[in-house]
Amino acid sequence: MKDPFLIRGPRNGPCSICGTPDALTIDHVPPKGATRIGAVEMRDLMERLSIEGLSGKYELSQDGVKFRSLCRICNNERLGAGCDPELVSLCNHANATLRSRLILPGTFSANVRPMRVLRAIVGHLLATQSGRVPVGTFERGMAQFFLNTKLPPPPEMECFYWPYPFNDQVILRDVSKTRLGTGISPLLFKLLKFYPLSFMLIWQRDASVWPIPGAELTRYRGLSNDDTVSIAFDLRSIPHQRWPEAPSGDEAIMMGGRPMYARPRIPTKPKPGKP
Repeated sequence: MKDPFLIRGPRNGPCSICGTPDALTIDHVPPKGATRIGAVEMRDLMERLSIEGLSGKYELSQDGVKFRSLCRICNNERLGAGCDPELVSLCNHANATLRSRLILPGTFSANVRPMRVLRAIVGHLLATQSGRVPVGTFERGMAQFFLNTKLPPPPEMECFYWPYPFNDQVILRDVSKTRLGTGISPLLFKLLKFYPLSFMLIWQRDASVWPIPGAELTRYRGLSNDDTVSIAFDLRSIPHQRWPEAPSGDEAIMMGGRPMYARPRIPTKPKPGKP
């Protein structure tokens, strides 16, 4: 079967973050420890959103969503050692809260280094296409922020986050959303959704036209990479499962690259007479 997402990909090529030609290593999106890792069915998101529903075609990945796309330094040192532990810690805290047998509170908070979490999200989103280096002002700004830990996030970039109590995963690299017949500025964003959290990166948003639910991680853009703060999560107004990738009302959406949807593999039932 053709590998549409290049989860195995070429063994050598340009790193999808720094662009350096090198031997390419496999990046798990999200990192191991941030969510349950098991066999997943990777599909084109447009199939998931269609009225016909899912077909039988998918790309099987035995140990979670992954891409062979990063050089060893970006994957192991910058992302794996420098940023991922903070994202993993945040996800574990959110998971423990969502799975608590006690009555869930309306809100909960976690102490994290938000700029490291943001760099982890930026790095994993850039890793989701083998052989592609950052293109355009949005992605080049993301890459510069990731590679230079002294830089604040680009002023044009916002990152929103919210709890995601669902088992599927969505990765969108190139998205533009608009409202038909209005002539308003489109909403340009990138999306990473996996249990237990969602993250949405937005570029040059018109806040008067595009209100976004959830809390903003980039409100802490003045902090250093090592500063810690308590960030809040609201469980009382979680967006529905298919927001923002499913258009509603007068919205129209365009997706480029490889919009990806993944879900845990559903074991097939044995045929009668076989164990």
